[in-house]
Amino acid sequence: MATDPAGVAVEAGRAADLKIAVERKYGFTGPVTIEAVSASPLEGLALTAATVAPEASEGVVSVTTTDATPPGNHTVTLKGKVSFFDREVAFERQVPLIVSARAQESTQP
Repeated sequence: MATDPAGVAVEAGRAADLKIAVERKYGFTGPVTIEAVSASPLEGLALTAATVAPEASEGVVSVTTTDATPPGNHTVTLKGKVSFFDREVAFERQVPLIVSARAQESTQP
């Protein structure tokens, strides 16, 4: 499981997508489910799960923040699962999440 880019950067109050590439091996063509969880609780952070369809090679996890999401360097853990020959196989990968402060909007006349 690889991500593109290697992590995700997002401005507080905005959203971004994290593309996840899946390398299929040993003839596996089933679906891959990927859950995304923050390593520590972050106010205003929402992460969607992704399912990579059978025989597809890419999925997308959406990262949504609010103005209350604290700026800084954080970690998101991607937890993947597949059923392969009637056995559940799980794997994990940590990716950086960089939240920047929301830029101040100019109010000049």
